[in-house]
Amino acid sequence: MSNASNDYGKRKKQSFLTDFNVYKIVNTAKSRENIKGFSYLASYDDIMKNDCNLNISRYVSSIEEDKRIDFIKVRIAREQLKQDFLELEKKISHCLIELRIGD
Repeated sequence: MSNASNDYGKRKKQSFLTDFNVYKIVNTAKSRENIKGFSYLASYDDIMKNDCNLNISRYVSSIEEDKRIDFIKVRIAREQLKQDFLELEKKISHCLIELRIGD
C-alpha cells in the first residue's frame, strides 16, 4: 500500500501526477518496499487484524512526527556564530587597514 496523497503536481486548481510521482509509486510497488510515511507491505495477518480494512491510513501514517528543538543548543550555537562573525569582522578590518583600503 502506498500513500501518494502528498505526491502530486498542481496547475491552477487541478492536481496531477508527474512522471516522477508515477515512477516513485510504481517502483515502490514493484520493490515491495516499506517507506516510512509513504508505503507499507501489509501481510495477511496485518490485514486480518484490521478487519480486512484496506484504508491506506490504517497502514501508512502521513503525519510527520514532531521534531523536538533543543532551544538551549540553538542559543549556544547562535552565540557562537555571533562571536565567529565578530572575529571575522576584526580580521577583515585588519586586512583592509593593511591594504590601505577604507582609510
